[in-house]
Amino acid sequence: MPRPKRSRQWLLKSLEIIVPRRAHPIRLSVEAARHELQGIRGPFGPLLVAWGVAGAIAVAGHPRARPRRRGSRIVLRLDRLNAQLQLKVDNYPLAVESQALLALMALEQGCSPDRDLQSRALKYFANDALIRKYPSVRLTFKATQLASLAEFVAAEPLSFVLQVFLGALAPLFGLAGRQPRGPSAKAAAIHSILHFLACLADELLSRAPETFRKVQLMADAEPQHGMSAEAVGNKLDAIYFLVDRTVRSRFGYTVELDVRDFVRRYLYARSKRYREIARQTLDVPGYSKSVFGL
Repeated sequence: MPRPKRSRQWLLKSLEIIVPRRAHPIRLSVEAARHELQGIRGPFGPLLVAWGVAGAIAVAGHPRARPRRRGSRIVLRLDRLNAQLQLKVDNYPLAVESQALLALMALEQGCSPDRDLQSRALKYFANDALIRKYPSVRLTFKATQLASLAEFVAAEPLSFVLQVFLGALAPLFGLAGRQPRGPSAKAAAIHSILHFLACLADELLSRAPETFRKVQLMADAEPQHGMSAEAVGNKLDAIYFLVDRTVRSRFGYTVELDVRDFVRRYLYARSKRYREIARQTLDVPGYSKSVFGL
């Protein structure tokens, strides 16, 4: 049987969603068509799709929804969600420009630390996922975990979106395109993630100074990252080590900058855009451990 062309392949990434007050994480598989991910332009593409995933989970948990099952698992397709769930929604025809503007407004609300604004954004994307054709993205998880997953999405929309964004969609978008060459191209491909992780590491070390010693011990235990405990001599060194280690293991990239250039580019420049999100993310129990392995 001939293999499909590379451009038509589906890419798969599985992640474990950390849910507060739940003993075990929920495993979620995310598959996406390579050619459709390649067609999404702009820096907010992966994050908008992540919010679409959150909206799909929210509507799948509706009492009148009938999500598709494969044995003991539920399978959702973002590009066929309305046909799968058979839910009635209000659809007001809008120009493409108006749709794009509303999506960006909802995205801004969703990334706010205000839970009410996050919930408002979730409602927008839940409705949007039913009435508009999203990229070909397939979600698979255990049917018995739908209620817990939908409840978590409703209670902590931004936390769920960030976990899906970092754990699945950002890597999938990276795999979908042509693999960059050279240090500058590598950094540019995941610059938003580097900004976010730098702010997250900075907030973590500010909140829990004892984490600094843990980072030093980690550096000694993992010499393959090129930094010993002595090399991690201050907070900025620790931020650099945590971010570099994370993008190596999760995305296959290496931060090929020295510490000074890294913090100037990814921590100080435009950090306000990511700092509030980083602060709220740290409120999720166990999230920093799952991101940085501490």
